[in-house]
Amino acid sequence: MQLASQLDPEDWHELLDRFFAVLTEGVHRYEGTVNQYTGDGVMALFGAPISHEDHAQRACYAALQMRDELRRLSVDLRMEKGIDFGVRMGINSGIVVVGKIGDDLRMDYTAQGHTVGVAQRLEQLAEAGHVYLSEHTARLVEGYFQLADLGTLTIKGVDAPIGVFDLDAATNARTRLQVSRTTLAEVQSMIDRSGGRLSQPFLHERQARYAEIFGEEWDKAEEIRDAHRLLNDMGATDQVTRLQRAHSDILA
Repeated sequence: MQLASQLDPEDWHELLDRFFAVLTEGVHRYEGTVNQYTGDGVMALFGAPISHEDHAQRACYAALQMRDELRRLSVDLRMEKGIDFGVRMGINSGIVVVGKIGDDLRMDYTAQGHTVGVAQRLEQLAEAGHVYLSEHTARLVEGYFQLADLGTLTIKGVDAPIGVFDLDAATNARTRLQVSRTTLAEVQSMIDRSGGRLSQPFLHERQARYAEIFGEEWDKAEEIRDAHRLLNDMGATDQVTRLQRAHSDILA
């Protein structure tokens, strides 16, 4: 509202047109749905009505594209009209009820539920130019994006504090296999830095093979289990968690 008061109605309308064009293009590029325009923002869904297993990743890719495009728009507006504006976003993942709501005179397709409310609260908490993720979304996209852990925050309407992460950038990983390769590369780096002090009996036999094993498209459950044991022995809890999530079917 403060920004709207600085512009005449025609300029404000033009700004919103450009703003919504950036948001809509970003959402649609990753097959999301803009289901609500909220005056100076939008609500978007990924995974409904078009179903995608990687819905959280798509939401994050879209958010990064929108963030970068809106930063460029902000620079243009500062040069053209001498005004500054910033945009913040919140992403949460979970179970929602989607469908039509309304009556015969007005009908909207939307999502409802606690998951939606948390996303809205995250957007309100986020700093201008930043994208905040809940711990639920962060678990789904870990390894695919660079995330800054902001700790646990108390959110209105949520019984217990939840973990919040700042979405920074995409990594080079595009598949679950590539995420696992990154994890094992980190392990190899830790082994190298240790100067061999972390060696275990089986490590001597397999250390030289890890780069080859995890650089292939493979279905080698035993090697994955060996890596899991190695990580546990090294106390590398973060890498253990990532490997478990990437291969929960094998390490169950």
